[in-house]
Amino acid sequence: RSEAKMKISPDGEYVAFLSPKEDMMCVVIMGLENQEVNVLRGSRADDVHSVHWASNERIVFNLSKHNTYAAGLYANKRGSNRTELLNGTEVVSVVDSLPNDPDYILACVQVAHYGKERLLKYNINTGRI
Repeated sequence: RSEAKMKISPDGEYVAFLSPKEDMMCVVIMGLENQEVNVLRGSRADDVHSVHWASNERIVFNLSKHNTYAAGLYANKRGSNRTELLNGTEVVSVVDSLPNDPDYILACVQVAHYGKERLLKYNINTGRI
């Protein structure tokens, strides 16, 4: 699947990629110079489906159930084990990380009740649209 490709941080110092661990797909973040490694996982029932660098310090990721997107968009500060929920009620996929605007991403949100999609600009620190 295309989401499994290695993603390089904007500053080129870290990589993030998906890797299985204990029967779950997780995010591995690794420093290229310092060999620092951090592993992030979804809940017990959800795999990480895709990962994107939002800035040098923050990544955002989606979860999946049975290899399809699950509701939610999550953020993590590189080096931290604390994952923050940005949107837990809708299916959200990242469209662009907006390199010139590192506090925001563009995301496609599926509106469940209407079967339509919306393009929204999310603040990756607060989850605000």
